[in-house]
Amino acid sequence: MSGIAAFAAARAEGRDPSQTPKADEKRRATQARKVDERQQWEKAHPGVNLDAERERFLREILRRLAGVKLSQIQNAIGCSVRYASLIRRGERLPHPMHFKALAALVS
Repeated sequence: MSGIAAFAAARAEGRDPSQTPKADEKRRATQARKVDERQQWEKAHPGVNLDAERERFLREILRRLAGVKLSQIQNAIGCSVRYASLIRRGERLPHPMHFKALAALVS
């Protein structure tokens, strides 16, 4: 049974595997790691104009992501398939630290 099917089956039985103490701890650790990664990137790139970088991403990279597999986006930046989908559809904007990896997917 796939992960999605297993989650659906558990939820149908009244259990939500994403809401256990173990899942909460894993989520907290991931969020803390991601905050640390963003802060380290920003310290290493103090002169970067984040607004200009975001505009460049929207102009040069986003439209070209339409033909990229979600798994490629996921692997390139270390996100969930769901978040990769939101990025590819333009519903979420990743942190500029990921722009280089995403640009490499479309070059």
